[in-house]
Amino acid sequence: MGTYSDTIPSDTAWAILKQLLVWKIMKENLNAQDSSLHPDATGKMLPTIAGHRDGCNTECPGQKVFDKMPQFRNEVKDAIDFCKSSSSIGTRENPISLHTKEGHLYIFGDAFQSQIVNYKIIHLNGAVIFKGILEHNKIAIDLLPSGLYYLILMNEHENIISKFPLIR
Repeated sequence: MGTYSDTIPSDTAWAILKQLLVWKIMKENLNAQDSSLHPDATGKMLPTIAGHRDGCNTECPGQKVFDKMPQFRNEVKDAIDFCKSSSSIGTRENPISLHTKEGHLYIFGDAFQSQIVNYKIIHLNGAVIFKGILEHNKIAIDLLPSGLYYLILMNEHENIISKFPLIR
């Protein structure tokens, strides 16, 4: 909501919009970078992610947002690709399990026994929240707000990706 002719939405607003569009586009099995026929039957094609002005005589969503639409479509596509790439979670012979307790994320399983393992925690919108080297199979997450996150464990041979909710 707002007029974005001279300003842009906050980072939070962009992130929430991206989360909503990733969910909806995946749910409807659409392509974030595709176009489809405008519903008014004029034969005009509209991008899947469009501004109001793409189909109507209006300035909405404002030039500042309109200028960012191509980049935003790419960001949504990248987030969808990331979600799809994590669909093989749990198919390994030795999967991991995750538990949160007292401000830490505990990782169980022998997926990477005695190997140096790097990790990343990624927010659902694709932003890297934390990264480092896994020590003692736990990661401090006491600063994370409630939400849905991805944990990516990486070594020189493979990556394991797992989703985890955090409820406070």
